[in-house]
Amino acid sequence: MAATAELPLTGLVVVDMSQFLSGPYCSLRLLDLGARVIKIERPNGGDLSRRLYLSDTEIGGDSTIFHAINRAKESLAIDLKDVADLAALRGLLAKADVLIQNFRPGVIERLGLDFEAVRKINPRLVYASISGYGEKGPWVKRPGQDLLAQARSGVMWLNGDEDQGPVPFGLAIADMLAGSAAAQGILAALVRRGVTGTGSHVETSLLEALVDFQFEVLTTHLNDGRRLPRRSASVAPTPICRRLTASIRRRAAIWRSRCRRSRSSPICWGSKSLRPIAISRRRGSRPATRSRRSSRKKSRRRRSRNGLPSSSLPTSGVPRC
Repeated sequence: MAATAELPLTGLVVVDMSQFLSGPYCSLRLLDLGARVIKIERPNGGDLSRRLYLSDTEIGGDSTIFHAINRAKESLAIDLKDVADLAALRGLLAKADVLIQNFRPGVIERLGLDFEAVRKINPRLVYASISGYGEKGPWVKRPGQDLLAQARSGVMWLNGDEDQGPVPFGLAIADMLAGSAAAQGILAALVRRGVTGTGSHVETSLLEALVDFQFEVLTTHLNDGRRLPRRSASVAPTPICRRLTASIRRRAAIWRSRCRRSRSSPICWGSKSLRPIAISRRRGSRPATRSRRSSRKKSRRRRSRNGLPSSSLPTSGVPRC
């Protein structure tokens, strides 16, 4: 895209009423595509992720993760229990293109800002909802949190070794994947609005995003006699594999020490320029001819003149066992 060209969503207004990570991650993706994002926060304290810390580092009294996921957004303090503030919010929604919310099921209806209510204010609005486990079913009232969704989806079990218990991912993958799915649905709804002139309701959840994330293993499981998938690193290396690996590491260490003693060599010195080459005789291969021997001698003489070691590089790859 040319530097002077406008971004695809330039001119669109997104009202982000969500908190924590999933909704803000969705609006961040839309912002990167050119949309104007207005984040609705509580007058006292703001978004709860302002106090969600991954370290003890702060920016202006807030957590770094809040600033990372809400960069370049505008913030508007609205008291959702105040009649005047709610009226101002409805006036904003009447002019907006997208609304994002991730309240617990039932909360947005009590506020009078559910899809059907907002649709009467602005029929062209694209309305996006992110929940923990959907709007219906036995888990609707359960807390929708990233680690809980990872556990209930089974992705923690896939992430561990065979002899371990469930292992959570070190990232908030449920929030990020749900936010990405919501952004994808919003973009499709905006295209549909361009054709029909009316908005749509986009719905996704943390659980749905993680189930979709596992479509490969789930498809295999459902079509392969419902056998459980094998977990990562479930096969221990054999004794011969361990001996070969140790031998290769020793040879590689010897070669690295030689390279350090020859600093003038542009091939040996430098982490990216050192590429091991394996030269080996296969069983049953024909012996080297005189011409091949002479070419090797010439190669060794050239390497010697350039200050390079004359021996070939040992392989440092790990054998397949």
